[in-house]
Amino acid sequence: MSVEQEVTRRTQDSLTDILSNPEIQSSLVKALEKLPNIMEKYDALDRMLSFANEVFKDGDSMDYLLSGIKTDLPPIHLNRDTLESAFILLDKLPKLAKYVQQMELAIDIVESFVTDKQSIEYLTNGINDIVEPWRSKIQDGVSIVKEAQQRAAKDQSTLSVFSLMKLVKDPTMQKGLHIIKEILTVIGERNVSSQNK
Repeated sequence: MSVEQEVTRRTQDSLTDILSNPEIQSSLVKALEKLPNIMEKYDALDRMLSFANEVFKDGDSMDYLLSGIKTDLPPIHLNRDTLESAFILLDKLPKLAKYVQQMELAIDIVESFVTDKQSIEYLTNGINDIVEPWRSKIQDGVSIVKEAQQRAAKDQSTLSVFSLMKLVKDPTMQKGLHIIKEILTVIGERNVSSQNK
């Protein structure tokens, strides 16, 4: 037996082994059953490619198709910068697609939240719980300032050094002055420590 005959015999034996496998046989049967459908799609693709090839060869058809595109789109100037930018953009598309998917997910969450009345009510109540104590303090402060302005407008007396000294001895004024003094001390200490760094 020659070398070629030995190689042919081994190839036939390995092919016989492969074809004797039931999984391979089942797969071959399925592939043969789908073959007409595959051929039909292949023929449709072949016809489409032939048509496209004929349209590309026909200058009048191409001019007609491109004239519609040219009127709908702004003019494109193909130069080195444009092409470099296009390649950079193509290179970044996977990353951009990831960010777009994340933004889409965030938008979906916001949309579902906005359409959920119970969630909006819960958020509104939570914000009101946080804001309400501050709102009352701010309103109280504004009313104090307005009342003080009205009293100051009515009071036409002159302030003397003695009246200022009496005012400085007032417990409320003393408390305010101590707070101001400590604020200035803290600011000074922080300025010194930031300069030492």
